[in-house]
Amino acid sequence: MQKLAKIYKKGDNYPKDIKDEILTRVLVLDGMEKGINKGRDKNNKLVDAYFRGVLIHGTNNESGIGKEISHGCIRMLNEDVIKLYDLVKKGTLVLIK
Repeated sequence: MQKLAKIYKKGDNYPKDIKDEILTRVLVLDGMEKGINKGRDKNNKLVDAYFRGVLIHGTNNESGIGKEISHGCIRMLNEDVIKLYDLVKKGTLVLIK
């Protein structure tokens, strides 16, 4: 089901009571380093990027880009994530620093 979302740009007041939506495109990340971003760590805590749902995606809260408000995802401006999605292919290595 598709729906329209209001996109809050830089400088807009983003209401605290609405959900930070995943918009436009989604790139799913799958870790490669066992115990760091793949599988479980030495304390048996799930660190797996894929199974935790760590994504690169657009958002309805563009005003919050650059702020630590995500639950682990990399949120981008919708226009930028559309361009990125068109550039990368499945299996492309992504280095996150």
